[in-house]
Amino acid sequence: MFLWIILALVVAIFGIIGFSYIFARSTLRAPLRPRENNPKTGLPLQPIEVQGQAGILRGWFISHGSKKPAILLTHGWGRNAAQMIPFAEFLFAKGYNLCLYDVRGHGNSDPDKDGLVIMPRFAEDIISMAKYCCGRADVDPARLGHLGHSMGAASSFFAERRGKLFRCMIASSGFADLRDLMSWMLKTVRLPSFPFQKLIIFFWQRTSHYTFTDLNPVSILPSLHLPVLIAHGDKDVVVPFSQFDKLKAHATNGNVQAVFVSGKGHSELYTDAKYVSAVQEFFAKHL
Repeated sequence: MFLWIILALVVAIFGIIGFSYIFARSTLRAPLRPRENNPKTGLPLQPIEVQGQAGILRGWFISHGSKKPAILLTHGWGRNAAQMIPFAEFLFAKGYNLCLYDVRGHGNSDPDKDGLVIMPRFAEDIISMAKYCCGRADVDPARLGHLGHSMGAASSFFAERRGKLFRCMIASSGFADLRDLMSWMLKTVRLPSFPFQKLIIFFWQRTSHYTFTDLNPVSILPSLHLPVLIAHGDKDVVVPFSQFDKLKAHATNGNVQAVFVSGKGHSELYTDAKYVSAVQEFFAKHL
């Protein structure tokens, strides 16, 4: 009887570990949403293909036809470049050149070999596209900014620490702490934190080859000295508003401006006049 109990415990332990591994991998596969090549917009979209670290990154460049400051726009998890068109519309009107693209494994860009999309790869693609922008004749490389949404916002902190390519950056609706992100995921599928949280974090870190401390926006923000604007809607049910407060609490260098948008959710900040004005004023001051 004792041996059967031991065997049952061993099977249960390996079952929990196996399930945690499968769950961790499944959360790193973004839903594929192919992008329309000709969306409805008055912007002069120029299709581009850029060699990234895992394959071709596809998107659009929007140029005024002369050397200008430029802004790179990075979409959120499971989305594509089209998500950033509304942002581009109010920024192009202010005279900026703009670059919108699909992160690897999203939209029309090539996936990685293993099909996974992890935070460091988001950051690598931000760096690849920033270098592309800096190499264009119609871009002033000393005046490159970044605007990221959600995962594109959170990943931009790591990208800037590694690449140091931006003069200023805006993080809209981004999360502050990967541990909080893991807690939300577990609650969504009604799994207890113990023992799954530590196991899933372990597999996430093994896959990315980085620790959460390396990647966490709250860990990186205090080390950044360029101008940063963080913005969040107080009705966000995807990334809770508490993440905005957590980021503000870690803004210790006097370089961070914070804007909360009343009555707006995760993906609709661009519909708010206060947000649009804050973004335009921030780039006008720092680019």
